Amino acid sequence: MNDPSLSTRERLLVLAPVGRDAALIQEMAKRRSLPSRGFRSVGEFVRAFEAGVGAVVLTEEALALPDIPQVFQLVEDQEPWSDVPFLVLVSRSHDSASRTLRLTEYLRNVTLMERPVRPRMVLSAFDTMLRDRRRQYAVRDLLDSLMESERRYRELATELEKRVALRTKELSEAITEMEGFTYNVSHDLRAPLRAIVSTSRMLREDYSELLPPPVQEELGRQERAANKLASVIDELLKLSRISRQAMSRTSVNLSQLAWQVIEDLRAGAEDGLRDFKFTVHDGLNCQADPTLIRLVLDNLIGNAIKFSPDGGVIEIGELSVDGSCVYFVRDEGVGFDMRYVNKAFMPFERLVSDSDFPGTGVGLANVQRIVRRHGGAVWASSRIGEGSTFFFTLPDEAIVDEWAHRDTECEDNAVAASHAQELIESS
Repeated sequence: MNDPSLSTRERLLVLAPVGRDAALIQEMAKRRSLPSRGFRSVGEFVRAFEAGVGAVVLTEEALALPDIPQVFQLVEDQEPWSDVPFLVLVSRSHDSASRTLRLTEYLRNVTLMERPVRPRMVLSAFDTMLRDRRRQYAVRDLLDSLMESERRYRELATELEKRVALRTKELSEAITEMEGFTYNVSHDLRAPLRAIVSTSRMLREDYSELLPPPVQEELGRQERAANKLASVIDELLKLSRISRQAMSRTSVNLSQLAWQVIEDLRAGAEDGLRDFKFTVHDGLNCQADPTLIRLVLDNLIGNAIKFSPDGGVIEIGELSVDGSCVYFVRDEGVGFDMRYVNKAFMPFERLVSDSDFPGTGVGLANVQRIVRRHGGAVWASSRIGEGSTFFFTLPDEAIVDEWAHRDTECEDNAVAASHAQELIESS
């Protein structure tokens, strides 16, 4: 059916083949300022009905027309939201009323009114029918709005899928380029660096008597710089591999793993870490990738040792923060200024002098990347000269808890760290 305008929504159609009923009804509609049209034939009435209608008035004589089934078919073919109200004028005779009742079964939404027509009753019927019709149009408009919203949603979803596919392709290409870059770094740059180191060492060792001390110092500085660059390259490759390495979550005994890391660090230290006392809480368990989480402990415990030149206690444990299990590594080392805490997790950003504490500045970046891949978060608390505590979460499922949002801003990071530090100190 055509979409009627607002005027046709209120329009009354009158089908009265004989008599003065059509003129009377139209006169009453005029009192209500309602548009109306009268018809004597079904053909003209059907065309007007299809153009849009508010309500219909039929006389019993109209129901006797041979082509009245066309009207019944119009009623049957209405859209689901539509049920045009009909007012049928009938006589008092028993035979006429019986025949009319049989025929009105096809009209569905119908009201019968006995003749003679009373203006007040007719006007009241108009109000009721048009109120009903307005509700139907309101439902139609709502359905149209919902269908338009759904169409727009489908368009947006299709556009989003295209964008996601494009971004995925771009990301895949970027990863491929990065892998090519790391291959070049690992092969093309290592050979020149080895040549620089070996040549510098050869010149210092074989021609030491011919080279003045300043030149030998310069060659030594060159060798150390080349070695450091090689270390940076190794750390970059490690950072890249961590991002691509497949994860396999399993149950991990962090207490046992921490002791293994400590023993390995002791074996590699000249003094066997005699100045340190290690405390590892019993029963530390989590769901994590064993290889990756060992790198986390290796970096955090190794940093605790490196930044504690006078030794002290290094504690590995867990606590509950807002109902979440939080693991921590605490030392009594040099500490750092919390204003720069976010830089601690950025590659190559160092909070201490390289001459005092040599390193590449990639270890904590690796820690953060591994923890985030597990769906957790990592943050720190520290005071200069009083040590540092590094916290991390490892949720059972790969979801980022509320702490993940606290390590992006220094102020929030400091609040989270301070809260956790208070819990440690009170335990």
